[in-house]
Amino acid sequence: MKHGLKMSGMPAWGVTHDDDLVWNVVAFLRKLPDLTPDEYQALVKSAPKTHEEMMQDMEMGSGHGHGE
Repeated sequence: MKHGLKMSGMPAWGVTHDDDLVWNVVAFLRKLPDLTPDEYQALVKSAPKTHEEMMQDMEMGSGHGHGE
């Protein structure tokens, strides 16, 4: 995921996302099948609206936008 996969349409995230954020995405994807619809909606409501907002939150040290 960090370096992408050639010829797969999966982009590299290593340039714009640090290791902690990449592993947070992995953890979320692993948990996703077990989330109830209500749990998922709660996460959606607390998430940053845009990628830029998430990155600004991280630069200001406020976590990843979901109550950490």
